[in-house]
Amino acid sequence: MLALVCISAVTSCASSAADQSFTSQQPESAISSSQQVLSQLPQGAGGNRATCVFEISGAGSQTSDSEGIVVAASISDSPPSSPTASQSGLVAASISCSADASVSMTGGTAYESFAKSWTGVTFKTQTNIAAMTLQIQDINLLIIDSSFSDLTGAAQGSLILDGVDALFSNVTFANNQQSGAGAILATDSNLTFQECAFINNTGSQTGAVSLTGGTLEINDTMFVGNNGPQGGAVRTQNTTTVLVTDSTFEQNNATNGGGLYFNNCTESSVTNTNMNYNNATQQGGAIYEVGCPGQVRDSGFKHNRAANGAVLLDSASQYVVMDCNFTSNSASKGGAALQLQSAKKPGVRVGGNIFRTNVGNKGAGLFLSDIAGIVADNYFIGNKAVAFGGGMFRSTSQGTIGNNTFSQNYASKLGGAIYDAESAGNILQNIFSNNRAAEAIDIYRTGCSGSLVNNTGLTSSDVVQVNPQSGS
Repeated sequence: MLALVCISAVTSCASSAADQSFTSQQPESAISSSQQVLSQLPQGAGGNRATCVFEISGAGSQTSDSEGIVVAASISDSPPSSPTASQSGLVAASISCSADASVSMTGGTAYESFAKSWTGVTFKTQTNIAAMTLQIQDINLLIIDSSFSDLTGAAQGSLILDGVDALFSNVTFANNQQSGAGAILATDSNLTFQECAFINNTGSQTGAVSLTGGTLEINDTMFVGNNGPQGGAVRTQNTTTVLVTDSTFEQNNATNGGGLYFNNCTESSVTNTNMNYNNATQQGGAIYEVGCPGQVRDSGFKHNRAANGAVLLDSASQYVVMDCNFTSNSASKGGAALQLQSAKKPGVRVGGNIFRTNVGNKGAGLFLSDIAGIVADNYFIGNKAVAFGGGMFRSTSQGTIGNNTFSQNYASKLGGAIYDAESAGNILQNIFSNNRAAEAIDIYRTGCSGSLVNNTGLTSSDVVQVNPQSGS
């Protein structure tokens, strides 16, 4: 039997004529585990917080290899197929809550046999709701030391949140597969994840977590092997603050945003985070952001793949990318490592980064289009472009390129180090060495204004300027 559970401070899910109720006893004391963690967590904006532990597992539908290791599902633009009867049952469903009052839940008939053993919970059964899903509404909730695994079905998420302040601590979502988000689908909610793990989740929209409206904070959390077209691991839409810190994203897959996909937010930040071996068939092998001003700092990006950019930031007023390491990323169309576009206000800064051994079509290290900002104090080493700009490619942009090092970069056509088109700004105090190209081994400029000033290792034969504009 397909099953969905709704949790709320006051039960707000519709009831059917076949509803039944179970009221379990409130535990005599608060949940004992993770007390040290709980003492350090904020109470939250939503009032008194209920604390719950969930152990929910289904029969699952994913396969293992010869060594018993779960094999992640492939990307698909179609919803996962409906589970068979043998796949759709609950293997275990244990819930224990501690709160001022019993926590109300509503769910499908698959939970009936488990509900009598739950503590701190009032449970109602419905026969007309779908899939193994927990739905939480209008509550301030802390979920600790929990797991949600092997849940499959045609549901929008293994856990659905609406109007919730939720903090997750030491929670694992593994091997879940749904038609929306593999793990969590949330709207108008404020979500915080601390020391959590999302492993091998699959959704036909987003691999692990999808949030529309609200805020998202991810700390010390790992996302591995998740799959979904829009955000292999995480997708946000129309949010305010999105913060990712001290986290790991590996082997996630998507059409856009192999690891992260942020669309239209007030502020975004990714700091001290490692994103390796992620893949997007179109934009942003690791990160794809549209209309989300913010920063990427002190992070590492290795072996990510996409058509355009391991990190692609698009259409926002301000981007800061500082002190990051981009190594061995690849792209089939545009820039392989960092691609910035459509940010005309002078709020872009790319500084203190290392771009090493990336391979792309143009701008293997850095690709800029319609950008106003400064590129300074970076290292471009051993990058390769199939066409133009082994180190960096810039078009219809403005700003200074200064104090960078370009060494051993290669372009098969033009601009071994830099390809600059229809742009304005000085190129000054950079170091050039051992770059190669069919023409213009260091710099190729066409239709540009601005001067070449005090650069080291640069001779007139290393530079080709075509149709220079006033000020060149």
